[in-house]
Amino acid sequence: MPTKKIISCPECGNKISIYHNPAPTVDIIIEYKGGIVLIDRKNPPPGWALPGGFVDYGESVEHAAAREAKEETNLVVDNLTMFHVYSAPDRDPRGHTITTVFVAKGTGDLHAQDDAAEAEVFTLDNLPQKMAFDHAQILQDYTSWKQEREKVKQSTGDRDQGGQMKQLTGVRDQGKQKEFRSYKDLEVWQKAMDLVVKCYQITKNFPKSEIYGLADQLQRAAVSVPANIAEGRERRYTKEFLQHLSIAYGSLAELETHIQIAKQLNYIDANQLKQLLNKTTEAGRMLNGLRRSLEKNILTTNP
Repeated sequence: MPTKKIISCPECGNKISIYHNPAPTVDIIIEYKGGIVLIDRKNPPPGWALPGGFVDYGESVEHAAAREAKEETNLVVDNLTMFHVYSAPDRDPRGHTITTVFVAKGTGDLHAQDDAAEAEVFTLDNLPQKMAFDHAQILQDYTSWKQEREKVKQSTGDRDQGGQMKQLTGVRDQGKQKEFRSYKDLEVWQKAMDLVVKCYQITKNFPKSEIYGLADQLQRAAVSVPANIAEGRERRYTKEFLQHLSIAYGSLAELETHIQIAKQLNYIDANQLKQLLNKTTEAGRMLNGLRRSLEKNILTTNP
């Protein structure tokens, strides 16, 4: 699919480029009465889905998320927090969209309205089989994130009033818990290393002209993710660890951008794109889970 078309300006006659870009959307995981809220869609594509929709021109994604939640479920959302971004070109059968997914607490009386035929509360272990878009994958990631957060919360150990890390436990070995002796024991670091290897394998087939161009940029962004996790983990203070996790997350976003560019330039195919984005999504989910748990621990130990 062409990414842009050239048209003539009706006023001056000059050639101008019109770019064909993905549409920004939002989805909201609304935690409500012991479960999450899903809507049964009135319009195609059919199926149960997270509340959400398109971002209006001049509107922030945060405002769009709160608006869509209210319009479709009648709920007011609080503690709106970004979970992750999903950008696979085939996630929406109507066209390429990029969604920012939020997690929020819902308050008020739940009832379906606007584009929702029904609105119900589901537990994560009893979700409907027919889900629209990639929302089954999003909720699978959300479930894993919650489980990972609980593990990290139990494993971060005690900290002094300065936020210094005293112990970091939580690696399972034959059902027993042992200490994180180094960054190499962190599952998110291991996943990030797998991602680096995959990126290097794929960039081997890039044109020679990209050795010091896109291939180099993609490799550097990929390497930055586990490198910053490792450096942050070996720092003395939790806040320093968080700073490096934030850098790693930024590098992950940069990497996803380079991957999308590589696809548009036909350096990788659709299957390779999906494989890479699945790996970046998984790494991003785990990074977010670790960051949130550490941030929560700081707030708890330093009121």
